[in-house]
Amino acid sequence: MILTADLGNSALKLAAFEGESCLCLFSLSARRHTVDEWHLLMKQHFAAAGICPENAFGAVLGSVAPHLTESVKAALVRLCGKEPLVIGAGVKTGLDIRTDHQAELGADIVANAVAARQRVLPPFIVADFGTATTVSAVDENGVFRGVAILPGVGSAARDLARTCANLPEIIPGDPVSLLGKNTRDSLNGGLCFGFAAMADALTDRVKAEIGADSAALIATGFAAEQILPLCKNPFTYVPRLTSEGLARLYELNRARKA
Repeated sequence: MILTADLGNSALKLAAFEGESCLCLFSLSARRHTVDEWHLLMKQHFAAAGICPENAFGAVLGSVAPHLTESVKAALVRLCGKEPLVIGAGVKTGLDIRTDHQAELGADIVANAVAARQRVLPPFIVADFGTATTVSAVDENGVFRGVAILPGVGSAARDLARTCANLPEIIPGDPVSLLGKNTRDSLNGGLCFGFAAMADALTDRVKAEIGADSAALIATGFAAEQILPLCKNPFTYVPRLTSEGLARLYELNRARKA
């Protein structure tokens, strides 16, 4: 059994994998906790899912929240008694990554591409609708070509509320229509339909840039359920894509960990 920890700016997603089977998946709010607090929260949630972390033969951590990485890492050590593999420079990915500075590539983006490669053959495009929205691509030769990064729909909603005095902060959900008849519906429709249109346009441009009109399309991220039904492009939604990728990364580096 492998424990995976996907530490983002909004949430820490924890999962347990037995081979390719996901035994459990849950999220904790990504806020500052002590190591003791992280450990207790992790232990309680795994216990509720019937999982004994002590039985895991390894753990892996992918983080895009450096200020929380060390405390989460220490909690994982306490949880399963083993040092987790931390995704970063020098980790074997199985990808042909051709970016200017590989160390700058987010662990979640790498994990998503690794998991997508397990599901489909290149070329493919991965859209992650999280705190930030990312669209990355692997071409027909298996080369990771790069990534586009832009605000997430929730981040955009919060920014509008902060910078526009007459606009309230909303949690984007299923829109009534594109053209709202009150402020909240107008914000919700504009954000959800706007991000769907943006995802479609970016996807079409990425297809053209990598020369792959028939690229497979995979999506993940907590906002995907609101955005994907409004998209014209046929994305396959995989909610645990990043966790799958982290588990695969552990397997690829298992000999090195041993």
